[in-house]
Amino acid sequence: MTPRALVTGASSGIGRALAVELAKRGWKLVLVARDEHKLAALAEELPNGPHDVLSEDLSTDSGMQAICARIDADVEPVTLLVTAAGTGTSGAFPWSPMAEEEMMLRINVLATLRLTHGAAHAMKRRGIGGIMTVASTAAYWSAGTYAASKSWVLLTTLGLRAQLENSGVR
Repeated sequence: MTPRALVTGASSGIGRALAVELAKRGWKLVLVARDEHKLAALAEELPNGPHDVLSEDLSTDSGMQAICARIDADVEPVTLLVTAAGTGTSGAFPWSPMAEEEMMLRINVLATLRLTHGAAHAMKRRGIGGIMTVASTAAYWSAGTYAASKSWVLLTTLGLRAQLENSGVR
């Protein structure tokens, strides 16, 4: 089976850096972010192509569903999920706009929940796979909803690791 990684947040930052490194190491990629043009440009410049591009907004139910469907697909299966998409707010809670707070929680928590849930089931069914989540040092030392969202990612990942032990999924 060709190793295939689905990387969220692949158009910039940590997600882009992880996508570049995975491609250098021989992985085929499914690149996920909102900006289709940035994703297409990245896919063209990466080694070991061609790579797939999925322009989806993980703050929306339809975006989360589309990515979950790709993770569940048995054709060219995803063998590594990297949840690097993330966002913060323009200010501290409770002073930042509620719409920003809710969007941050949808991306940082709900999308991570849905994607890792789907990946755990699909990969366990196949008997192989890996899930990598990106949290933040803010999970350890900061306050507010951003830190709480990243603490959620960290603690949920630790629990997921325990639940998947001896399943073939790392």
